[in-house]
Amino acid sequence: MKILALFIIAVGTYLMRFLPLRCRELFRKLEGSKFLEYSSTAIIAALFVGAFTSSVETRADFLPGVFSIVAAYVMWRFLKNLGISVLSGVAVHYLVSLLVHL
Repeated sequence: MKILALFIIAVGTYLMRFLPLRCRELFRKLEGSKFLEYSSTAIIAALFVGAFTSSVETRADFLPGVFSIVAAYVMWRFLKNLGISVLSGVAVHYLVSLLVHL
């Protein structure tokens, strides 16, 4: 069952990257640059929400996720850089996880 889930995730990830490139002409007519700009953010958010909700079993597991969301949001508001905001969220998640599970 896990192999099937991994296969489905791999195919979905591939299609998310392949289809926008394959349908370039359609996206040009529909202002494709805006679509691609927003789709990358939406994909990262969807992956984060899935990972965040599946790993929460206790209150201690909930805290790193909350702090990482706040850190990513604050960095996004000030810098408007998706890469740095995701990186800061990951770093805060790691540090808070270390503190919570001491």
